Amino acid sequence: QPSYFSFAEEQFRGVQIYDVIQDKNLNYWFATNEGLFYFDYYTYEKIECDKAKGNSVFNFVMSKEGVIYCHNLNNQLFEIKGKQLNLFYELSEDERSSDVSIMVANDGNLIVGAKKIIVLNKFGKKLNYYSASGNYLGPAFINQKGEIQFHLHSTDSIIVYSSGKFSKHQLKLSSIPQNSV
Repeated sequence: QPSYFSFAEEQFRGVQIYDVIQDKNLNYWFATNEGLFYFDYYTYEKIECDKAKGNSVFNFVMSKEGVIYCHNLNNQLFEIKGKQLNLFYELSEDERSSDVSIMVANDGNLIVGAKKIIVLNKFGKKLNYYSASGNYLGPAFINQKGEIQFHLHSTDSIIVYSSGKFSKHQLKLSSIPQNSV
C-alpha cells in the first residue's frame, strides 16, 4: 500500500515547492513553480486562476477566519477560500516591487510590503499605505505586542503597523552586558 510520501514524491517530481500550509480543515496547500496544489489526503489537485499572470505562487499566510493569501512574481495577490484561488489585489505601477512580503495583522487586514506598505481589508480594498520612499523593505516581522514591523534598508529606522496606523521608529543600540569567561 503506497504511503502519502510516495504519492507526494510522484506528484511533485521535478517541481519546486516554495511553501506549504495546512488549512483549518487539515488539507494541505502547496505553492510551487507549477502553480497551486491542494491535497485532501486522497488526491492532489491543481487549482487554477484564470486571472493569474504566471504559474508560481509564494508565501502563504492565513487569517483567523481561515482565508489563505499568497502572491506571484507578477505583483498579484491571491486569496484561497474553499477550494478556489481568486485574484485579490494587483499592485499598481507605483506599488510594485520585485520583493513582496505579506502578513495578516491582528486587525485581520492583509499587510503587503512592496514599494509601499499597503493595508488591504478582507475585501481587497486599500485602506491605508505608507510610502517607503525608495527604501528596500525586507520581510515583515511581528513583535511581542503583535505589531507588524518592516526595516527600511540602509537606515536606522523601522516602520510599525498597529491598530490601523503606521509609525516610524529609530532603532537604538542598547548595550548588552558580556558574560565574563
